[in-house]
Amino acid sequence: MKTVPGKTWLGKPEDVNQAILEWQKKFPEIVRIDEEKQFSGDSVYAVTVTANNDKPKKNFMVAVPHAHEPAGTAAAMNFLNEVITGTKLDGSATTLPRDEILEKVRLTFIPLANPFGAKKSPVDWWDGSKYSNEEFGDIMKGRLLNNPPVGTVGIFWHYHPVFNQDAERLEEIGIVWEQLSESLYGEPHFYKGCTWWQLVERLSDEFHYDLLIELHQGMEGWEEMDTLVIRPQENWVPKESLEYAGKVEAKVIEAWKNAGAKPHPGDKEYYQRAGKGWFPDLDKPNERLKMSGDWLSIKCGTPQLTIEVQNNNQRTPAEEQLLYQQTAIEACVEMLL
Repeated sequence: MKTVPGKTWLGKPEDVNQAILEWQKKFPEIVRIDEEKQFSGDSVYAVTVTANNDKPKKNFMVAVPHAHEPAGTAAAMNFLNEVITGTKLDGSATTLPRDEILEKVRLTFIPLANPFGAKKSPVDWWDGSKYSNEEFGDIMKGRLLNNPPVGTVGIFWHYHPVFNQDAERLEEIGIVWEQLSESLYGEPHFYKGCTWWQLVERLSDEFHYDLLIELHQGMEGWEEMDTLVIRPQENWVPKESLEYAGKVEAKVIEAWKNAGAKPHPGDKEYYQRAGKGWFPDLDKPNERLKMSGDWLSIKCGTPQLTIEVQNNNQRTPAEEQLLYQQTAIEACVEMLL
């Protein structure tokens, strides 16, 4: 466990798992744990938190798919600790409406979807002080045979949601990947065959989530903006889902502004434009079915949003990364109350 100004940072698997198991032991009346094992033997946990009553509730899922984007994990753990224990990780009292959240919302958090990758990270957070973006890219994505330019590795990453190491022979496998078998590796955001998605499928069948957000980080080279919301807006997504996701996006952007962030103002074509640059025919539903980022919208109409906070840039230090991620979580919960 590390500290940043005003916060405690839980990001590595050993710290995250210890806290989750302690919550389950101390607060069994409000905490439920579901677990899946990765091929590596690492545990992926879903933490469901709510009051033990029969009242109708809104269901909210939060997930952090990528091992190289730890601020989402730290924010998820901070928020959960406040709701579960009534205190922040530093021991001070929460300012959240804890009782109302527990009474009205069922929270399901998957704070660390790829512990296999996260345990290999050389740092607790990425703030641009230790690694250049090219070095960061090598650690995140890995290195191809004969070490071609980092841009080539980026193309490989976007076009290979799953790959066979026996065929591809990467010189080094980056921390973004989850090992699925002796030779297969998957990208947790792009490939639903990764372990965390088993939890999503099982729990979504049980609770039919009203909102799903994925906490991500990127924009390493951006200079003008440090936060971004991405969401599907195609006509095959249910209209009600699109409308609600738009309201959530607006609330998150406003909350970021109030917290001092410099959010992207919103780009209705960003998702489709960026996606089509990565995958052929990504605008077709059958292609989107392969991706975690859209599946619940297609399957059961759940509004889905991707929350992005700047990573590995000294403009956005660790404490701001954590603040902006938790701000997004809290804005979403306010929408559901």
